[in-house]
Amino acid sequence: MENRLRATLRPVFTVLAVFLALFQVYTTGGIAIFDGTLQKVSHLSLVLALAFLWVPVRKFRKSGEPAYCVVMDIFLALLALGIGTYYFFNASAILERVRYVDPVTNADMLFGCIAVLLTMEVTRRTAGMPLVIVGACFMLYALFGQDIPGPFRHNGVTFDALVEQLFLGTDGLFGLPLAAASTMIYAFIMFGAFLERTGMSSLFIDLACLLTRNARGGPAKVAIFASALFGSISGSAPANVYGTGIFTIPLMKRVGYSAPFAGAVEACASTGGQPADHGRGGLHHGGSHRSGIYGGGQGGPSAFHPVLCLPLAHDPL
Repeated sequence: MENRLRATLRPVFTVLAVFLALFQVYTTGGIAIFDGTLQKVSHLSLVLALAFLWVPVRKFRKSGEPAYCVVMDIFLALLALGIGTYYFFNASAILERVRYVDPVTNADMLFGCIAVLLTMEVTRRTAGMPLVIVGACFMLYALFGQDIPGPFRHNGVTFDALVEQLFLGTDGLFGLPLAAASTMIYAFIMFGAFLERTGMSSLFIDLACLLTRNARGGPAKVAIFASALFGSISGSAPANVYGTGIFTIPLMKRVGYSAPFAGAVEACASTGGQPADHGRGGLHHGGSHRSGIYGGGQGGPSAFHPVLCLPLAHDPL
């Protein structure tokens, strides 16, 4: 049951969401040249604030969400916006500092810890505890790995150095995954939302249904072909799920597939369809960034990836 106080925050949420969409169009649509790190910081700050305003700390029973939880989420959302504000006002000092040479200030430590904790909390709310536990284990390993005997022992990392790595550099929170999420992934998720609201996404579904109308496991094959077609223009697995899953998952459930199986088929098909856009896919973007091979040199066989998902559609009802 939604708390009335949280319901009153919907206009604030809408304003922030529209501002995020306009900011993304402004910074990634070629309208303006914007510093990459500041763009990632702004994206993370706004997304964290939106998550705290929209996703409750946990699911509540019929009694509803207590008011103090909503007040706490408002405070956390303000802290999230404070991260971006701090980074903007100290951008020159942060971006021009010499890593591991210049000292980490107390303010850097404070906002760095806040950013990491807020990110982990939003991850817990949206993806569950396993991912949070994995991240926490790696951070603990960085801090206390020097006390572990055997081959996994390392020389140790100070707390200041860990915060510097996670918050002040481009290899932690503001690394390649966030770079992809704040540019191509967000852009194509927004594109998928536009297609869904205008009804254009049905074009991919109708074409996939035409291609698989006489095939066994037809609805599951629809998911695979639709994700391959949509992936050829999006290059993003999350955008594929949003653009095609809202149609294919209910379609599979209507003909008898279980909900977990339908979701698994769509997730795998969307991941397989991601590389179909070999020039912009997040997977190939990361591989190109690491290998230095760009364009068709790395993505030539990409269009065949979705075909590997076809055996998924042959599971019996």
